[in-house]
Amino acid sequence: MSDDDCSLMDDLRVGVSQFEANVAALAQVLEGYATEVTEFQHLDDDIRRLETTSRLLCGSVEKATQIVVPGMLADIEAKNQQLDQLCLASRNCEATVKAQREKISQLETELKAVRE
Repeated sequence: MSDDDCSLMDDLRVGVSQFEANVAALAQVLEGYATEVTEFQHLDDDIRRLETTSRLLCGSVEKATQIVVPGMLADIEAKNQQLDQLCLASRNCEATVKAQREKISQLETELKAVRE
């Protein structure tokens, strides 16, 4: 993940935490709801803050799903292709080693026959 992706994910975590805090604050206000006019204003302020952080959070989530996730999937796909190439190279090396061992064995047999 790039630094920008990490930063976006950190911002997203902060946004979620802020959203949770605002929801908790709103729930607290609703639990201790009073009938005074000042409480209505306080409640309106809490609701506005909650709406604002909700919009920011949705924007961050949208950006993450449109930019970060596809980027991560592309990175994973590239790594899978590299892995496939390494597996093929490994099989080719194994075949080469096997052929070399067979050749060595054949040469040893021929050398033994010449010595006798």
